[in-house]
Amino acid sequence: MDDEERVEEKKNHLWKIILCFLALIFIILYFTSGPFGLSNIVGLLGSDKVEVKDNGNVEIKIRNLNLDFTQEVYDELKTKFNENPKKEFKVCLFGEREGNQFNIKSMTIPKVYEESLVSVSADLCPSNTLIPLHSHPFNNCEVSETDKESQRYFKQINNESVGGVMCAIDRFILYG
Repeated sequence: MDDEERVEEKKNHLWKIILCFLALIFIILYFTSGPFGLSNIVGLLGSDKVEVKDNGNVEIKIRNLNLDFTQEVYDELKTKFNENPKKEFKVCLFGEREGNQFNIKSMTIPKVYEESLVSVSADLCPSNTLIPLHSHPFNNCEVSETDKESQRYFKQINNESVGGVMCAIDRFILYG
């Protein structure tokens, strides 16, 4: 075996070690990242944390969408989130939309039939709702297929709306 073959063999061995290391990291993340596994990490990458602006409003920038809450609405959301952090809740957010800018000025809570760790069953939000928002406990920011289907249905009622998930006291994701 000449020097060139040894170098090539060492490179192949190094790649095998790197792949095994990456697989091990993936397995560790999958089983240690909370009750929802790796989906938490994927969801966190698509969500964003709130920022308090100089005027006291709370701002979230997610991809090409900007969401501004009044401090009062954000305080109501935090209170609702903290009331029972192990169950989902649903609210309807109202305000004005100008292109990709959402200015949220008020919210209502629809009639809720059932809340659990993984779902909330409630009446539809009114047709003038900008963001039908629900929560996901335990930092689970992944948008489920049920979430997407619900938003597709609501888009038929209000084409200007986007769906939202509050997945931590200070973290949201918008979709649809």
